[in-house]
Amino acid sequence: MEFPLLAVVVRVVERRKQWLAEQGVSVESGKVLLEKGVQATLEYVKEQQVTSVTEERLKAVWHESEQEAVEEIVALIHQGIGIQSSDEGAALCHAAKHDLINVVSLLLERSADVATPDEDGRAALNYAARYGHAEVISLLLQRGADVAATEEDGWTALHYAAANGKTEVVSLLLQHGADVAATKEDGWTALHYAAANGKTEVVSLLLQHGVDVAATEKDGWTALHYAAYNGKTEVVSLLFQHGVDAAASEKDGKNALHYAAEEGETEVVSLLLQHGADVAATAN
Repeated sequence: MEFPLLAVVVRVVERRKQWLAEQGVSVESGKVLLEKGVQATLEYVKEQQVTSVTEERLKAVWHESEQEAVEEIVALIHQGIGIQSSDEGAALCHAAKHDLINVVSLLLERSADVATPDEDGRAALNYAARYGHAEVISLLLQRGADVAATEEDGWTALHYAAANGKTEVVSLLLQHGADVAATKEDGWTALHYAAANGKTEVVSLLLQHGVDVAATEKDGWTALHYAAYNGKTEVVSLLFQHGVDAAASEKDGKNALHYAAEEGETEVVSLLLQHGADVAATAN
């Protein structure tokens, strides 16, 4: 089955990669940055010391490539060719993933289904949340995207935004009724991801919205376990400010102190001890 709309959107990304390569940027190692947006791409270019790529030039090329896609899609529509809903859905997902707001808007005007997932089972809202594209998310929500929609294994847009530290997006999703208590099949909440990855601002925001600081995943780990294990001192401190229990143990009887000590996270160990962690506690 041919997907002409998706092909148009894919070409946008390829054009951008080609242009970067022509400027001397290593596009293979930096390909993910194209999904993360202009600023992330600029930072990557700066790291590679490619002076020919300025913010002004990059934005101009990005805008031009997106406008070309809009014109191509309009031309396809005017040709009256039969376009499958699955093509619209796949194109919408790819456009949302790469922050192509004008393409997203055009596809939605053409009544593309905001809920249609791509071949990986992921809908446009989740892609936009994962990469922090707030404007795209606002548009998708305006057009009826379900903020509570889950993938097969339970991922929601809030999980993706929290895991990747997209504070603005987390705030936006919460404003639209995202459930802070939503769990994946493995029991992970957005707080688990934010804590494990050291996303302090997101952790703070979730706590302000009443997330259960004591929530456990399938193995009994709390957000404190993950923050301690990964040495996320600021997150550990923040969790204590919201009443987390230092003595909470997972199914094998290990508490956060066990894991922080095992991983050599001395700052976290010190913090746990200050908050009453029991050095004599034993695992099962």
